[in-house]
Amino acid sequence: MNNNSILNAEEAPNCDVRYLYLAALNKAIHDSGYSRPRIADRMNDALAGDAIINAGKLNKWLAPSSDQSMPMEYLAAFCWAVGSINIVNELLKPILHRCFDERGQMLEQAARFQLEAQELQNKAQSLLTQAKADHPSAVN
Repeated sequence: MNNNSILNAEEAPNCDVRYLYLAALNKAIHDSGYSRPRIADRMNDALAGDAIINAGKLNKWLAPSSDQSMPMEYLAAFCWAVGSINIVNELLKPILHRCFDERGQMLEQAARFQLEAQELQNKAQSLLTQAKADHPSAVN
């Protein structure tokens, strides 16, 4: 783990994300283009078809004045239903992290390997340059 990570900090970050969470959920619904009843149906599909969520329940969970929030066990179904993981990124903001899907992780790893390869290429070039300067007749 990165020692400079906020996860290793002595001082706790402000992780009160209730309003960030509600805003992200509502934005995801708006951006999805689906109606709330359709999102509830899609969530139920993702939850093995048990009709446990309806538009009324979703509305209650998403109202800032409500004392109930959408339970976290429904978050994956919600993300699938709206086609976005941005909600998770909002929840991770206070600890300065982001989540990436598998494609994002592969792209990040590829970029890291490209950077390492460039660093090795630079070291090799530096060694060749030094060898030419030290022994010009021995290196072609």
